[in-house]
Amino acid sequence: MICSLNEIQSAVLKATRGAGLSWGLAEEASRAARWLAARDLPGVPSLAGLLERIYAAGDADVAPVTEGNHWRPAGPWISGLHAGIAFADLAGEIDDDGELAVADVAEPLLFLPFAALASRVCASPLAVSWPGCEKMLSAGDIVGAVPIGQLADHAPMLTVRVVNAPALAPAPKPEARSVYVDDGAWARLDSFAKRTYVPESEESRAQGAGSGTLVDTD
Repeated sequence: MICSLNEIQSAVLKATRGAGLSWGLAEEASRAARWLAARDLPGVPSLAGLLERIYAAGDADVAPVTEGNHWRPAGPWISGLHAGIAFADLAGEIDDDGELAVADVAEPLLFLPFAALASRVCASPLAVSWPGCEKMLSAGDIVGAVPIGQLADHAPMLTVRVVNAPALAPAPKPEARSVYVDDGAWARLDSFAKRTYVPESEESRAQGAGSGTLVDTD
């Protein structure tokens, strides 16, 4: 199906709230999904997969333990979304020769938008890699060809290293405002969005359309 970037951002915001995440996390997730979609990357399937994992994990902590240059899970695994947000928050502290390893990352693709933001804050190119993928980010965007190919939904180890080079020109950002989204991924996302709907009550049904015979109009 074809969706606008605005539709994707709105749907992800609702779905993330439906999965029980806070407003702050939902807003970050919606912006990340839009960023990925604008670059023809499968942010919607990755986000849907992450929400399913988080929902199944219940109250388990999926944020990273951010100690030193090797982050470990606080719970069963680290959410790529949570790791990305934590990394962007620390962007001002990145050393010129720094390197970070993040273990057991679920949906690592969701880390990229935040690494891109960090590359702009620290004014240095960053190389992000996990098995089967390596991407350079600079000045807030991806450098070089954007397509990544088949993506793993789990990275045993994700690494970020500072590249000692002048800021690189990012790849041209696609101008399209609408992109293709897999129908199955959209349905999975929508299943979480529907959790935000308020169930109808007898009173609301009585006051709704077609209920004129039950309402006193005198």
